[in-house]
Amino acid sequence: MADFNDDHKKEMSGKYFDTGVHKVAIRLFEFDTDEKDREYVDVSVTDPETEEKEATVRFWFHTDGAIK
Repeated sequence: MADFNDDHKKEMSGKYFDTGVHKVAIRLFEFDTDEKDREYVDVSVTDPETEEKEATVRFWFHTDGAIK
């Protein structure tokens, strides 16, 4: 489990989404399954002010049928 302290809670800014806390605008959710039928969602985000920075993260569901 991750161990967070107050330094991790400071909002970061810069050219890229580095490790830390950032304000983002959620642009897209894509739900799918992999070849082993495991469910996940890809979440695409962007910088809400400039929209120049983009990132996609994948969240895996560990409960059967969670995607439904």
